[in-house]
Amino acid sequence: MKKITLFKNLLIASCFIVGHSSAQSVSFTNASGSPVSCSSNPRGIVSADFNGDGKIDYAVGTATSNQVYIYLGQGNGTFVNAPGSPMTVGNGPIHISVADLNGDSKPDLIIPFYSDGTVGVYLGTGNGSFTMSGTALPAGNNPYFSAIADFNNDGKLDFAEVNQGTADVYVYLGNGSGSFTVTPSSPITVGSSPYCVVSTDFNGDGKADLAVVDAGTNAVEILLGNGNGTFTAATGSPIHVGPTPRLACISDFNGDGKKDLAVTNFGSSNLTILLGNGNGTFNSSSTPTGNAPYEVVPADINFDGKMDVMVSNALDNTVSVLFGDGAGGFTQATGSPVSTSPGTDPQSMCLAAFTGSHEIDIAVANYATSNVSILVEGTPFGIQESTITHSISLFPNPSNGTFTLQVSQLGVSLKLKICSALGKELKSVNITTLLTDISLNEVSAGVYFYKLMDGNQSVGSSKLVIEK
Repeated sequence: MKKITLFKNLLIASCFIVGHSSAQSVSFTNASGSPVSCSSNPRGIVSADFNGDGKIDYAVGTATSNQVYIYLGQGNGTFVNAPGSPMTVGNGPIHISVADLNGDSKPDLIIPFYSDGTVGVYLGTGNGSFTMSGTALPAGNNPYFSAIADFNNDGKLDFAEVNQGTADVYVYLGNGSGSFTVTPSSPITVGSSPYCVVSTDFNGDGKADLAVVDAGTNAVEILLGNGNGTFTAATGSPIHVGPTPRLACISDFNGDGKKDLAVTNFGSSNLTILLGNGNGTFNSSSTPTGNAPYEVVPADINFDGKMDVMVSNALDNTVSVLFGDGAGGFTQATGSPVSTSPGTDPQSMCLAAFTGSHEIDIAVANYATSNVSILVEGTPFGIQESTITHSISLFPNPSNGTFTLQVSQLGVSLKLKICSALGKELKSVNITTLLTDISLNEVSAGVYFYKLMDGNQSVGSSKLVIEK
């Protein structure tokens, strides 16, 4: 049995857990040793547990060199170089995607090489180092960003990447061992200067779709998957957004179970929020950010069950924290924007629990100063003792996917919600007895959060580790 433990169990059995209020404030500070130096204009950054020690690490690409840095987390917001880091790769590794591409439960990397017109696939060894899978894959001119999904429904991960110079999308089908083949229908022509591609099922047909952000035409194109690696433009596509859009993220911002998009508009200092109708069409609104927003990342930051976003503002040297209202609107948190100083020109970022707490921390790549700011939440988000206290036990934790929840009392409407590390709800279980057996065999090994809800009030949360 393969075992991946990303975090130690932090819940003490039969403890009175602490509830989260709806406080709308944040307080981030640079971790010890932050910012972390790297060379030549870092841009793309992703986080995962690359060496299997239960602490979150990160990888960052340098846009104007041929290096990718792998930093191993120490569990307290500090990092050390992994074996072989910096890793020499192709020229211009601007953005990075991470997933287990060969089924060995170790994180792997997909890295477009902007200056070479190729894409590299790097398989994780489990100690923080990586080996290239075969040779670099052919791409269009200036490949920039990739999205990982199963495009032909064979149970194996594929990926799509956008090429700025040739204004097109290449789709690569995986064989499950870390090798990929370009589809015959590639390239797919899109609008001018595509910056980003993201993937989910926008129309509910069980097939992975694409959203492509076109900076040159100020639009987002929705390409609906046919389930065989080919795509068809959705009705109403392309969708107009703000000037010079950059990156996008996917979430459910209004709680209707349909996939939505948030897009950064670099030229107008705002986000376009596209609320999905469930058929590949969207309704548009906007919300202000700082100056020149580059990346937007979703998470339930204050644990209120509503999706929030963080936005890097390149010309302000800040990160905006915007709390969602559950209907698709956002309000800037007190204490936001958060300064990245002394780092300047923050662009890509990732969110993770770098300090081992249940709070969400930020790693942001500062392009101009060639370093990475590690911003940790010094005071828990709105944590206070709940007016409803529950003495609970959850065991075993770590679990192989089956566990038991024991509570000391039943509330008005008690539910246990299982969420991904960034707040996406995966399962909700009604708790009607003091002892409840729960199965999570459908989720993969990794770290998850659970939230105990009494009606609309969150009365506690902690981590759940799945080992397989």
